[in-house]
Amino acid sequence: MIFEIIIGVVLVAVASVAVYTVVQNKKTDQQAIAEPAPKEEVKTPKYLDIKEIGLKLPILAGLEDITYKSYPEESQLGESGKLFSSTTVNFSSKSIVEAAKGTEYTPGEPATCENGAIGAITKYSIDPKSLNQPYSVEQKTVGGKYYDLSFADGGYCSSDEKAVEIIKKQMELLKKSFASAEAL
Repeated sequence: MIFEIIIGVVLVAVASVAVYTVVQNKKTDQQAIAEPAPKEEVKTPKYLDIKEIGLKLPILAGLEDITYKSYPEESQLGESGKLFSSTTVNFSSKSIVEAAKGTEYTPGEPATCENGAIGAITKYSIDPKSLNQPYSVEQKTVGGKYYDLSFADGGYCSSDEKAVEIIKKQMELLKKSFASAEAL
């Protein structure tokens, strides 16, 4: 009889553990249903649409505050005697302007970084490789149009170390962005 009581207690204990496990698994399953898994954030690239030259540039991390100034189309006579037109857009950024505020370009000359501090993109009606552009960094054709990325000849708009550091970084980012540019 004692043996039967012990077996009964063991069976009750095993059954209790089994019921407890099933209940806990059900709760976990219900929590999994009630709490959907976090969604992965899909980052959609942002673009800077530059209508003046028909180009859109991806805005890379570090270029979020990029600014630009465009100039009207102008016609010129190339070295070969061929007439061509070009439209230029100069780039800077709010962070460069802020870093250069109150600094000097050269002794006695205030820094002016609002226009072209990190480079320029020019749209040409002919292939710019034939134009001998001294400050050209990279050229490409997008949507049947010719584009040239150029940087100043090593001079920076400010002598301030912080501003120059930002300019150098953003020049490289503009170069990467230009490489991925698309037609509007």
